[in-house]
Amino acid sequence: MSVTIRPCVGKDNIWEVDIRVLLPDGTNLRERREAPVPGKSAALRWAQDRERVLVRDGKPKRERVHKEVPTLRDFGPRFIDGHVRANRHKPSGVAGKESIIRRHLVGRLGSKRLNEITQRTCSS
Repeated sequence: MSVTIRPCVGKDNIWEVDIRVLLPDGTNLRERREAPVPGKSAALRWAQDRERVLVRDGKPKRERVHKEVPTLRDFGPRFIDGHVRANRHKPSGVAGKESIIRRHLVGRLGSKRLNEITQRTCSS
């Protein structure tokens, strides 16, 4: 177990704490962040308290949220509106992108989810 404190670069009276803990099950745990308190001695006390909490409880597990990935057919119009028109591309550029999506991409890859499309998928 160790606690290291160093000043944050470019910030006055803000300290970065680096806490390393070896849990009883053999897992190494590291937490590095800005101390929420000003002053070096206050940051050291906070880091030592946080170290005790990590030894006692471990780090809480965050559940991954799986988002639904759209198909290319569903994403095409969203791309045109949300990126191409939002970035004020020329009308000819918008028409060209719409044409490429409609003629070349949707026919071949329209039913695939975006995360399933790879270079190998496109070349076969």
